[in-house]
Amino acid sequence: MQVLQRWRERRLLRRIRGGDREAAGQLVDAYYEALYRWLLHLCRDREWAADLTQETFVQVWEGLEGFRGDATVKTWIHRIAYHTYLRAERGSRPAMVPLHDALNERTPTEAALTGHAVEAALAELPEKQRQVVALHYLQGLRVAEVAEVLDIPAGTVLSRLHNARIRLRQLLSDEPSPAKAEVRTNAAPER
Repeated sequence: MQVLQRWRERRLLRRIRGGDREAAGQLVDAYYEALYRWLLHLCRDREWAADLTQETFVQVWEGLEGFRGDATVKTWIHRIAYHTYLRAERGSRPAMVPLHDALNERTPTEAALTGHAVEAALAELPEKQRQVVALHYLQGLRVAEVAEVLDIPAGTVLSRLHNARIRLRQLLSDEPSPAKAEVRTNAAPER
């Protein structure tokens, strides 16, 4: 049974890395409630536990490419949750990650990331992705706060941030690619 579970997890992660929103939602659905209850047990505050749970999923999305599969996804996510809790408990919440750093190590050089280039790339995003990027990265709101401002579920915020980072990576890439051309031609607003 363990082998089958690991295979399912790897398949789900491949889909998420490929930009599959449904797969991202499945991951959140599979672990959100259990993480929230565990974090609530640790911090004994409902609002703080909800914030920590959201922050955990932000860290999961940002660390997804680095997950090697040495542990199960469940263990990996709980480890991230625990470290998120410890940082918050010590009062050293991680600083907001600059937008270009959040795009990952394959982002263009600093010279290519001028304000103009980023603004042009942001302008090409669908409106709903632009909203979450602006609130989260430019205004510094946490995922839960963005969800509250936009009156949407936090999972939707995470999904839009993930998809926006993929699009921005493509738009800011130095190398022309078919995906880049497709992103520009398919930049219609999400519904």
